[in-house]
Amino acid sequence: MAQARANMPSLMKVDSPLPSLAGATAWLNGTPNPRDTKGHTLLIHFWSLSSETAKANLSQIAELRDQWKREGLRVIGVHVPNSQAEKEAAEVREALGRFNITEPCALDNDLKLCTEFENKEQALPAYYVFDIDGKLAMSSMAEDGLEIIEDKIEEMAVELR
Repeated sequence: MAQARANMPSLMKVDSPLPSLAGATAWLNGTPNPRDTKGHTLLIHFWSLSSETAKANLSQIAELRDQWKREGLRVIGVHVPNSQAEKEAAEVREALGRFNITEPCALDNDLKLCTEFENKEQALPAYYVFDIDGKLAMSSMAEDGLEIIEDKIEEMAVELR
């Protein structure tokens, strides 16, 4: 498989295994169940309350989640704070309801998940798509990164049919 990345300063390479999510500061909307993610296409998106692009894309992620859930897509959000106020779980929890984020969302207050995903610059938004075997299929941190990965998610869903 050719490496497909867009404006990706990360060193995480295609076919890399899904990093551990154990470094999350806290989980909102529950924790991801390994049984629910194993054998499924997985989209992990890094976002922040202070990233206008990331916030604008949240409704599109909800649409993707709903559109491809039957085909096995699972979604996990990772909130990356850009200020002390954004480290407050109540502030992020309120945003989850406002933006229709129903999937598990990790708080990455200590930037441990950014490190695990090799997002050293904490670029936001950032998207990582893992295949059913838990291998990185594609990642993107571009302004149009969500549109880029949408095609990959659709392609993977069609292959699984």
